[in-house]
Amino acid sequence: MIAADTIGKRIAMLRKEKKLSQEQLAEQLKVSAQAVSKWETGRTLPETATLPLLARVLGHSIDSILLPLELVILSAVYTDGLESRDLTAFLSSFVAGDRLLFPVSEETLPFDLPGERVKVLLVKYQLPSGSYAATAWQGSTLKIGPGEHLGTALPAGGELAIVDAFYGNERASRSVMSKLQHYAYFRWDSYAASHELFPSLIDNEGADYLLLLFANAEGIMPSVAGRGNASITMRSGPSSAVPSRRPPPASSRESNPWNSEKEKIAPGAAPSSFPFAAAEWRPHMKS
Repeated sequence: MIAADTIGKRIAMLRKEKKLSQEQLAEQLKVSAQAVSKWETGRTLPETATLPLLARVLGHSIDSILLPLELVILSAVYTDGLESRDLTAFLSSFVAGDRLLFPVSEETLPFDLPGERVKVLLVKYQLPSGSYAATAWQGSTLKIGPGEHLGTALPAGGELAIVDAFYGNERASRSVMSKLQHYAYFRWDSYAASHELFPSLIDNEGADYLLLLFANAEGIMPSVAGRGNASITMRSGPSSAVPSRRPPPASSRESNPWNSEKEKIAPGAAPSSFPFAAAEWRPHMKS
């Protein structure tokens, strides 16, 4: 078992990840807010009888709270952009010290999402060097640990980055990240599920969709636009970026004015993820 102050810091980190105040956590655990404060400052440890409920509320195993693991899974979600399942506690059980290797497949997951849409595991994790995010598509292996790529360093403040993108339908899909790297130069503020924007060999039968994965200070999250009924649009603003959807503009190529205050991306310098200025995603309804 590790020192009380280290356990306290971990409880505080996991509580904040769940967006709970000390009072809200205390209420769910049937203890006082003062007791939670004492845990988090290392003055006392949670009672043994409280640990199972504490682990359940925080979405982590008792071992991941009490044992000296350098790698902490803060959140893990399996999604196709429309449906999602929380896998935080499940994935945490596979952490061994500072390493996690997990093949993402129907055989290894405790459930599967219906349909043939592309599916991805989104993970936010903590190391002594900071917080990071990683993705693993169905059929690949999630690798976190020494010698592995650290993943995506989460943008600070209200910054936003597109880290991956797929276009397709229930029958087939393909990565369109290279297309987005090209479009980043034009500083467009919206992307729609359209063969005009994403020409491909995707069969036209079935409803097309565009799945974008965004990283912000909270982690990596998905947003989906369906062909002909929505686009993914960004507007400048003071708050942290959050993905949303809106009806598509009349012409995606003509209706993408970027705020002039945004930092320009130089030709030929498109990164593997696209950083944006502080942004707020706002729904916009047809008039």
